[in-house]
Amino acid sequence: MVKAHIRATLALVAMSSLALSACSKDPYDPQTWIEKLGEGHEIEETLTTLERLKCPEAIKPLGKFWEKHNKDSRVLRIMINLADQPEMVKGHNKFPNQDCTDAGEGPYWEDALPYLITAVEDFDVTDEREIQDAAISAEALGKAKATDTIQVLISAATKQQKLRQGQMVRIAAVKALGGYGDNARAVETVIKVLETEAKRETLRLNAAAANALAESGSPSAIVPLLKALYEISPIYQQVRTAITTIGAPAVPELIKVFNGTHAKMNKLADKNNFAKDCDKGEGLGTTCIAPGNLRFKAATLLGDMRATEAIGTLTAALSEKPAVSFFAQSGAPGPSDHNAIIDALRKMGAYASADVLSTYMKAEATDDMIRPLAIDAYSMLAKDTKALGFLKKALQDQGNEMPMRQASTLAYARLVKTDEEIAPIQAVIDLQLKNAKENLAKVGKAKTEGEKKDFTGKANDFFGFAREYEQHRTRARAGVVCKNDVACYQELLTLDAKGVVEKLKIPNHHKDAASKPMKKQDMQTYRIAALERALLEIAKMGKAAEPAFKDLLKHAESTDRIIRQGVLLALVQVAPTPCNECVRRLESIITAQRAQTTLDNLTSDTRIVKNFFVSAGGKLGGAAKPAAPAPAE
Repeated sequence: MVKAHIRATLALVAMSSLALSACSKDPYDPQTWIEKLGEGHEIEETLTTLERLKCPEAIKPLGKFWEKHNKDSRVLRIMINLADQPEMVKGHNKFPNQDCTDAGEGPYWEDALPYLITAVEDFDVTDEREIQDAAISAEALGKAKATDTIQVLISAATKQQKLRQGQMVRIAAVKALGGYGDNARAVETVIKVLETEAKRETLRLNAAAANALAESGSPSAIVPLLKALYEISPIYQQVRTAITTIGAPAVPELIKVFNGTHAKMNKLADKNNFAKDCDKGEGLGTTCIAPGNLRFKAATLLGDMRATEAIGTLTAALSEKPAVSFFAQSGAPGPSDHNAIIDALRKMGAYASADVLSTYMKAEATDDMIRPLAIDAYSMLAKDTKALGFLKKALQDQGNEMPMRQASTLAYARLVKTDEEIAPIQAVIDLQLKNAKENLAKVGKAKTEGEKKDFTGKANDFFGFAREYEQHRTRARAGVVCKNDVACYQELLTLDAKGVVEKLKIPNHHKDAASKPMKKQDMQTYRIAALERALLEIAKMGKAAEPAFKDLLKHAESTDRIIRQGVLLALVQVAPTPCNECVRRLESIITAQRAQTTLDNLTSDTRIVKNFFVSAGGKLGGAAKPAAPAPAE
């Protein structure tokens, strides 16, 4: 043991000697390496060590070195990293003896600012490296938020650049200005950029301006954003997100737009021929090319913001004639303003509007293109079974168009609460199974291979129809089994697909069901159907369903559209207010999934609901606690 100790001590002495031979002074003292910045043969080691030591004292010497040595990109990034620290802690990053304890609390931008300004103001527009450095420096200035650098960013954001590469710096400067909050000069500049004539080459700049105004949270940006909402359609989603980020101050403006009393937006509509002389004709080639546009987008935003104070305004408008929101280049009409109104009521959880929707979906005057949407929304908002008779008749009536029958079947399944009420759905399943079995019986009697193939195909189709309607029966079974018991619906949320099938006693509708277990794909579709019903019922319970709150957060990351939308709907109704945990959880999901382009729509919906919780007082603050994984989908 003694010999081993001696060997270890000798090894330590040898290592110390080597370190001191490479650097005659204390290797943990930043000044040792700062003095070496001029010695080219050790520059790589010097930069690496200064970066690891993280001492703000090195920022100014690094800046001088950067100026003398071709504005090296790595040096610039090291400066930014050293400046952008919350505080300097002794013993940080495995350097226990480093002498940098008088730095105070960070960040430490002051010494870095002159060099960042130089990078933004003085770059070669034809040099890709310098362009990237200028953009990164502009972003850093936005983090620093020094009032005397606003003008630098304003100049960079408004400087006209003919080359595409130069736009990168403008975009970075615009984003940086958003970080200054409700600073009048910053907001005014970003609004000016937003209002830049939208062309193909400027759309990214317009979008960056919308995002920056969202970050600023400035109420003065509302009207410019509203104008962009209608005039720059390619950045619709960015503008929509920006308005929902600003939150409550935008609601009165949107209500005025919806009611047609917003003077500036009416002027815009008139200029763009949205609804002029509509009695003389509508569509392309007329002066009435988008009569429902103002209402459509205003209603959409009011729904996004869960602006329940607008419910009366929205429901009253359903008694008026629907107006087309736009006409496609082919001349085909787009959705009407009633579509957006109904969807807004659904997103709000406007349960008091269920009776209005019931009347609307039953009225003979209701457009048959809109009726299925009204039926769908009604089933999400109704807390009683008063309309089951109408829905039963609608789903059974062979004279109804298929969208009407499909919407009615889905709505019916979402509302039933007793086994007796399941009968109409069960009747369809029984008929499909009967047809399937009859065709299977014919396979054995077929005289040719063609006949066998035909009967087998028909049998498979009928079994498929039975499984499709079994999804509806599963929704109904969830309501029958759980009724108004939140704990029961919670249990459904925690079960995997096999568990859901067993709990709800879902039969196997397949031609070889007698010999083979139910397919995983079928079990999963039944699970999704059951979870949708559970989430709708939890949402209808509101705050009384708060025990399910944690389960909702777990399922918020679901990549299945039905489940994600159900979770977002329920979270708004169930979560405590304010809800920091909601903000953190949704933000972590957005960050994790933002690179998955197939989830863009779900990510956008999630961001909008996150904005709702922020406007309701929730704050990001700190890392989100990881939720236990939901059952695999």
